[in-house]
Amino acid sequence: MSIPLSFVLGYLGTVLRDRAVTERFDELEVRSVTGIGAGAR
Repeated sequence: MSIPLSFVLGYLGTVLRDRAVTERFDELEVRSVTGIGAGAR
């Protein structure tokens, strides 16, 4: 029971996650790779 439930919850978490969080992650990834904006904070 726990394995199918974890797959369903994992899928729902992927589908329903907040898009702003995803965009923020993309921004941080670019900063970490390129160093752009490192002195801004």
